[in-house]
Amino acid sequence: MLDLRTSQAISRRRVCAGAIVACFAACLGASSVAIAESPAASHEALRSRLEAHVQHCPNDPAAWRMLGKLRARAGDLPAAAEALSRATQLDPERAAAHYDLAGVLEQLGQLQAAADGYEKAHQLAPESDYGRQALERLNHLRPSAGSPIKQAGYEIKRFERSAFAERILEDDADPRAPGAEEPPSAWSLRLEGGLLYNTNVAFSPTNRELDPNPRESFQAFLNPDLTYSLLDACGWRAGPQFAGYFTANESDFEDLNLQSYQPGAFLEYALPWSGSILLPRAQYDYTLDRFGGAEFGQRHAMTLSVHYVDAWLDRLVYWTTDHTDFADDGQDPELSSRDGWTHTLGLSHTLHCAELDLGLGIEIQHAEVVGLDHRYNGIGLSADAGLLLTDGLKLLLDGGVGYRDYFDSDIDPSRNELLWHAAISLRWQITQHWSTSLVASYERFDSRNELFAADRFVGGLTSALEF
Repeated sequence: MLDLRTSQAISRRRVCAGAIVACFAACLGASSVAIAESPAASHEALRSRLEAHVQHCPNDPAAWRMLGKLRARAGDLPAAAEALSRATQLDPERAAAHYDLAGVLEQLGQLQAAADGYEKAHQLAPESDYGRQALERLNHLRPSAGSPIKQAGYEIKRFERSAFAERILEDDADPRAPGAEEPPSAWSLRLEGGLLYNTNVAFSPTNRELDPNPRESFQAFLNPDLTYSLLDACGWRAGPQFAGYFTANESDFEDLNLQSYQPGAFLEYALPWSGSILLPRAQYDYTLDRFGGAEFGQRHAMTLSVHYVDAWLDRLVYWTTDHTDFADDGQDPELSSRDGWTHTLGLSHTLHCAELDLGLGIEIQHAEVVGLDHRYNGIGLSADAGLLLTDGLKLLLDGGVGYRDYFDSDIDPSRNELLWHAAISLRWQITQHWSTSLVASYERFDSRNELFAADRFVGGLTSALEF
């Protein structure tokens, strides 16, 4: 004899079976009366039957999926997302349900969730029609899905006041003259380090972009910058240089410990001119970025600049062209690779007074990179100020705004970006060679498309040695 629980279960199964048969019958009926009855009425009738069915059989993933599709067709997107979400919960291995849910979420503007859904559909059935269509939509929504960090960003280039030009101005003599003093040292070293709190540690010099996913960590860093003047005579100066940026994060983010190696070489010529110096310069830089020991990307950059320096002014015009090669080109390189060229033209003007330095800069940029919609045109403005508060104590302010137009992109909402940067530093010059600073900075990438909107705050204590 069957117990009561078993009897109830059998009864529920009979009800579900009957409802499923009724649904299929409704489908056949809708086809046979297509002329007499409008498609909208047929879909509404089938939707009503499925609504009743899932009330009796709430664990039927196929019914929930069909109901979600009909709700979406009727324009009820929130209810459609609810039904399709239920279908994916009941049958998480069905790629079609994940694809349908992602499509509804995309229409609702929930682009991050939609991208996750397309990625899941592709992972489950990469060779199916759903998997291939999901990959196409994924590359459209999330061009850099193959990597946790995306290329792009905005950074006005800054060049420190030339030590070579400073020396010539201080000597007030032509360095090519027979009686000119010998340079004090062929070596120039700056070694900076410190402890920071960083709300987005997935950030590399190669790509200069924020990851929209939060990755907060305390971070120790070391930033060496070494230059050797192999040639320093007759107005010419040339030699190798090396810079780097190395970080150590908390244990949860050890895979994002950055090792950035930046060797290079430079050639410049000092031309005294009416009490000032013109300094044409050519510089090559190679960058290799590794996260957690694994290569992230590498870049070759060539910069041509002309620097005008006198006792009061710095003016700089520069042109940089660089080629970036990312180790991960994504699942479909023709769509998701970000390899390619970036060209930058910039101009900056800095006024030096007794206790105040004021600077302005402008930069225009064009990125010609491989991929679905990675190319862009950009423009940026920057301003900075340095105020000597007391002997040895200086306040430094820095800010900028930029705009990027991704002219190939037809993503809706647009992925175009408005980029903001603000920084403040209080530097104490302890000795001639040693300084320490309290620093804070904030960067924001504003975009109507949430996949490309992010921000980052960094603050902490740094210390620098210069020789």
